[in-house]
Amino acid sequence: MEQMSFNCLSSISAPLLPEPLCTSKTVFLFAGAALYLLDLFCNSNIPVVREKTAELLARMGADKLVGPKVRLTVNRFLPALFTDAMRETPQTCVHMFEGTHENPELIWDVDARQRVCSVISSLREEYVT
Repeated sequence: MEQMSFNCLSSISAPLLPEPLCTSKTVFLFAGAALYLLDLFCNSNIPVVREKTAELLARMGADKLVGPKVRLTVNRFLPALFTDAMRETPQTCVHMFEGTHENPELIWDVDARQRVCSVISSLREEYVT
């Protein structure tokens, strides 16, 4: 399953899609892609899959057409600092997600991470089935 996810992410995050495919990206987003990608980011055990997912979410978030909806979806589940880190360096975002942070900008610990992971996983399962 993890290898299939990695192959899927590699093919999706290939070079930026040309503009005529914006409608395809919109359909992809509304088909639950952001939720599925969040599930991969939160619940995958392979760091490379998490990094590729963060990179793809950042690229989707930068899109003029679907970017605002992607950022809103991600920010419903993760603090805004994660969205910023995804955009700057996906590796840093993965390290931030796995770490424990207690400062005024970000309160993130094991309990918060587990709650987010379980909520996203259950929503993805509900969406897929």
